[in-house]
Amino acid sequence: MKIKNAILAGILAACLPVAVQAQDVDNYEEYSVSCETGFDCNDIKVNYEQQPETNDQLSQRTRPRRTRRRSSDFKKFYVGGTLGVFSPGELDDGLNIDPETGFGGSLYGGYKFSSFIGADLELLIFGGGADVPDSENFDDSTYASVGLFVNPRFTYSFSQDNINKSLYVFLSPGLGINAVGFGGDIEDDLDDSDVDTSGAGFALQAKAGVGYPLSETLDLFGQARYLKTFNIYTESDDDLVDDQDFDSLGFELGLNLKF
Repeated sequence: MKIKNAILAGILAACLPVAVQAQDVDNYEEYSVSCETGFDCNDIKVNYEQQPETNDQLSQRTRPRRTRRRSSDFKKFYVGGTLGVFSPGELDDGLNIDPETGFGGSLYGGYKFSSFIGADLELLIFGGGADVPDSENFDDSTYASVGLFVNPRFTYSFSQDNINKSLYVFLSPGLGINAVGFGGDIEDDLDDSDVDTSGAGFALQAKAGVGYPLSETLDLFGQARYLKTFNIYTESDDDLVDDQDFDSLGFELGLNLKF
């Protein structure tokens, strides 16, 4: 019995180092597998975290570019004024008056329906000296013209991408009422002849010019204006004066405020 127990004890003693070594191998393999699994998981985590950043970059590359607004950034309301010289035509057929080149200007306010089309209401006033050819009795004579007009305005800007800072041209026909009167020696002479010293009639005008923005709200422009007033004087009782038209050509500088 003692011999049997001694043999079993010897066998257990011999197997113990092998079991311990096997246990070490198993632990190492588990550790190795755990490290490899952890490495793979970390790698997956890194790839997952980097993916959204890559998507953002692709989104930025494929995002459409913003374009400048063209027709929606113009200022709709505008006001302005002009100063210039005006050269009227001669009145003959009984009156025989030669209005000299005078000075004057205009005030207006309007609304733009688009970047190309607008409309405004304008007050025009100018005047100067007047002469009667081949006569020495009219040295102190004057004339004045006052008109009220409604004008459509057509504007073209050379840079459609930024119309508030672009050089532009414009055309503005108009219609209204214009009155013309004379003073001084001519007035006295007309009164003696029973002819009115002033008259008014239906008028047409046309303006054309070029403008340049000093800022997004203020423009400097120059224009030429042709004005024609119909039948400002009618025939008198003694047939002294036939129906008369009054026309004038003017050149002006102006400022235009947009808001």
